[in-house]
Amino acid sequence: MPDTLFIILSVLIYTGYGIFLANICRKKAIKKNRGPVTWTVLGLLFGVFAYIVLFSMSDLKDVPSHESQKINWIAAPGIILGIMYLLYSMVSIVLSFLDRTYTDVTSNFLFLILGIVFVTFSAAFKSRQRWGWFGYMLLLLLVAVLSIPNIDVYKAILGIFALGTLVFTFLPSVRKLYFPG
Repeated sequence: MPDTLFIILSVLIYTGYGIFLANICRKKAIKKNRGPVTWTVLGLLFGVFAYIVLFSMSDLKDVPSHESQKINWIAAPGIILGIMYLLYSMVSIVLSFLDRTYTDVTSNFLFLILGIVFVTFSAAFKSRQRWGWFGYMLLLLLVAVLSIPNIDVYKAILGIFALGTLVFTFLPSVRKLYFPG
């Protein structure tokens, strides 16, 4: 019976936390001219991580649409990879606590940190922040280099994907958006 009560209280607390952060993300998205419905859902699902990403993004009003589309396509793999790491780590952490097996908690927290870093740098790259370009480039290079030893199919695909995205970050038309003149 106490375990059931603990689970019910945990779900209620997490739901309240999610609704609170969803409202904060919605208000911040409206200020930054971003989609409030999208950021409300992201705030509900990812909480403070969604707010950190939204906080690092710039306003939409000063970005031309053609350049914005190109940057969105280049930033998408990093955001997807970061969200995958976040989801994997959060589910693994919750499951390890529920199963009371704490052997992999440290590696799961490292995946959580890696996911936060990936999403943050990808969002900053998408918002045309110079530090986002440097961070995103270094993360893609790190993924490409770390996928070389012990190659299996997943690491090979990930490495090729990271190298392809890295090549696009060095295109002259993309670099001039971050380093004009």
